[in-house]
Order: sequence, then C-alpha cells, then structure tokens
Amino acid sequence: MLCLTAEGCAVQSAPGCRDRAFGRRICLATFVEGSLTVRSRRGVLAASVCLLAVPVALLFQLIVGSGAEMVLHLVGGVGFILTAFAVFDFEPPRWLPWVGCLSIGAFGVTFLLQGISQLMHIDWLTYLAFQILGQQVEALSADVFLVWCSATVLLMSHGKVKLFGICVMALAVGAEIYSNVVRYFGSGAGGISPLLKLVLLLPFVWLLLESSKKIPLPEGAKNA
Repeated sequence: MLCLTAEGCAVQSAPGCRDRAFGRRICLATFVEGSLTVRSRRGVLAASVCLLAVPVALLFQLIVGSGAEMVLHLVGGVGFILTAFAVFDFEPPRWLPWVGCLSIGAFGVTFLLQGISQLMHIDWLTYLAFQILGQQVEALSADVFLVWCSATVLLMSHGKVKLFGICVMALAVGAEIYSNVVRYFGSGAGGISPLLKLVLLLPFVWLLLESSKKIPLPEGAKNA
C-alpha cells in the first residue's frame, strides 16, 4: 500500500483529504500497489538511450580505438527516433506533439544515416547524410525540437521538475544561439566546444525526469 501526499493525489477534494494547520493538504487515501505507473515509458526509454549515447561512444573508442563518432550517430539516432514517438505521451495543445515528433524525428533520421554512412562507407549516402541533411536539416530540426521542449516545460511540467526544466532549457537555448552565431560568422562546427555541444543533451535529462513521474493508472488499464 502507498500513501500519497497532496501533490500526488489525483483528486485533492476526494474524501480522505484534510487540511493541515499550515495550509497544506494531505491525502489519507491509499492506493493499491501497482495502481501507479510512470508518465511515459517511451519517454524513459528514449531519454535513456539518448543520454547513454556519449558514454557508449567513449567506451567503444577506448575498446576499439576508433569509431566513437559512428557509434554516437547510431545510438543517438535511435534515441532521437524513439523520442519522436514519446512526445505523444504528453498532452499540451494538440498541434504541439507533431512539432516535437517531426523535428526530433528528422534529427534522428539524419543522425542515423550519418552513422550508417560511416559504417558502410557509401559515397552517395555520405553525401546525403552530411552535405544535404547535415547542412540543411540537422540544425533547423534541433532548433524546432528545443521549441517543443520549452513549450512542454512551460505548459505541462510542474513542481521541481518544471524549475529544473526551465533552467535546463535556458542553458540549451543559450548554447544553441551561441552555436548558430559561431556558424553564421564562419567559424564552422570546429569553432564550437564539444562541452558546449553536451549542453544540448540536458533537455533529455528533463525528459527522463518528466517521463518518470508517477501517475495513477487509467481506469481502463486498472480493469484490464
């Protein structure tokens, strides 16, 4: 059995909830173990894969001696494509999940094709993945995905996770603006610190925390 505080109470006005002297509400109702679930299992999986991309690539580099960039593109591409499906587990305005899906989906396809081209060494695929998609689609899709993340943080998130999300998105958006300025003035990707690029993974830390939130199971799932 699990007792929830007011923050986790599905209906705070339900019987069993009473006021404390300091104005907060505590839910005295109990939930049968197993009646709660994470908000988005797909979000947990997608964010975990995205965050593991860098350590897996570094581990591969240490073991094999090369290929870190290829592994980063392959694992990251899979994680980004999984994220494209996870965005539908959140319910902001109806049009907003499609913004997240199409943007991170395009970013994931670009990353995945870059990894496959490095693995297979196919000239036309390398040109498509790096010269066309990498130059024209990758940066734009990343920027649009940050818009989805920012909107979802503001409209859907709550409590400490929302505060964390606001801080994370401020850092990520600032890093992306700086990266775009560097590219615009001709310094190219080589002028951008790898550590700065890692900041762009911070939204996936927020996504992992948001997706891991416990929520009551829908009635249909309980009766199944």
